[in-house]
Amino acid sequence: MTRPEPSNKKWLNAAEAAELLGVPRSTLYAYIRDERVPFTRLSPRVIRFDQSELASWLEARHVSPS
Repeated sequence: MTRPEPSNKKWLNAAEAAELLGVPRSTLYAYIRDERVPFTRLSPRVIRFDQSELASWLEARHVSPS
């Protein structure tokens, strides 16, 4: 059996992800429920967020003033 390659990803919990996005945790949980934000569910109660995926998701929603 081969071992998986180590990951260089920085995983965030809900509090850290909410802080990165600048939203309350309740808003983040609504985003999760509606599948509006990228996340990984490790178990029914454990969710983690890849910091680089969240940053890309946030940047894709940037609107420049006209």
